[in-house]
Amino acid sequence: PNIRPLLDFNFAATKKLDPRLEYQRSGPASFVNEFGKVVLVGGNTPRFDHDPVTRESKGFLIEESRTNYAVYSTTVSNEYGSYYNMINGAVLVNNAGVAPDGTNTATKMYPASSGAARGIEDIYSLPGSSASWTTSIYVKAAGHTGWIGLYGVNGSAIAHFNPSTGTKGGTTSGGAITDYDIIDAGNGWYRIYITMTENPSSGNEYFYIYFADANNSVTVTHSGTNCILMWGLQVEQGTFPTSYIPTNGSTATRGVDLCQITGEDFSDFYNQSEGTIVSEHSIATGVASGDNTYVYQVDDGNDLNVAFRLLDHNSAHGDVLRTYGFLSNNWSSTLYGTQTSTPDHDSFLKVAVGIKKDDFGVNFFGGTTYTDTSGDINVDMTQLTIGNHRGGTAPLQGYLRRFIYCLLYTSPSPRDLSTSRMPSYA
Repeated sequence: PNIRPLLDFNFAATKKLDPRLEYQRSGPASFVNEFGKVVLVGGNTPRFDHDPVTRESKGFLIEESRTNYAVYSTTVSNEYGSYYNMINGAVLVNNAGVAPDGTNTATKMYPASSGAARGIEDIYSLPGSSASWTTSIYVKAAGHTGWIGLYGVNGSAIAHFNPSTGTKGGTTSGGAITDYDIIDAGNGWYRIYITMTENPSSGNEYFYIYFADANNSVTVTHSGTNCILMWGLQVEQGTFPTSYIPTNGSTATRGVDLCQITGEDFSDFYNQSEGTIVSEHSIATGVASGDNTYVYQVDDGNDLNVAFRLLDHNSAHGDVLRTYGFLSNNWSSTLYGTQTSTPDHDSFLKVAVGIKKDDFGVNFFGGTTYTDTSGDINVDMTQLTIGNHRGGTAPLQGYLRRFIYCLLYTSPSPRDLSTSRMPSYA
């Protein structure tokens, strides 16, 4: 079709927000720029993330609110008095290497003698009751060719990693561990993390890194050159690590990313009787079943009437990708839509949705187009929310690469539902 879109937000290519998009986010945050560096930014700065290795643009980063409880995190150093403790003669050297953010703030650590439990410790408290907690930190081998053990917040569960090879090892005392991994952060750096279930109200919590010669061990042979670099400690409540939140003397909270078009900016482009939305998004590895992740929503401002809604995960819908609309707050009886099993996390998913009275169509990933010929049409829509539910709840937890809105909807041919005639601009 020769129908041109009224909105075409190619976030991955332009790396900026259209002036019609109202954006806000409180607190410090970070993203990876096109040079592979971690960029630290303040509130109300939208983030356009990149793969730190390939430098590929991922698009508009949209995350939920998280708090980093590691009070001194950017520089992992005992220059802060007793905040970090060195165990069994391990040694720190401040400002000894270029950190992932490009500054000379990486801390070098090495064991001063041979034996077990050589490393660094941090003792702190966490709020709340039993929950998932994720500890993450950037590490880089600087002479150490062996392994390191990263402890979960309970101070006993350990995940093992080799920062010289980027290898994920085993776990010990890991009954409460639900996830752990090593992620290539570019330039020899890796971000390692461990997620576990813990009840912080029971007392002190811990951060440890210990050296080891072998996997599933915390015993090391001192060589004088077996060093690692560290930067960017993060302790957060959640089932996976989010983008790094810098701290310097106190905890810091990154607010949820909010993005909307309202008022005349909305009414100037939106057609109340028919239209098409084409989007491309991904959600982060670690988003759990039951988490709510909204790609976008067009509604009446009160969430009682919805014209377009695209969900990726939602416990009420079986944790599958789904699009639908509803009237009078009766979302359980949808006007249109269908669902399909959600593909792997971190893969970009293209979805096209067309609406018109008694003529609806949904296409997932260029496959079958599902139609509904008996649905009504919502009227008096007033806003478009990108990457969230109304009010900023249920954020995408990932990336929006592209968002397209077209004034009209051309229904697919009933003779061949595998071929969608919805406008395709990807």
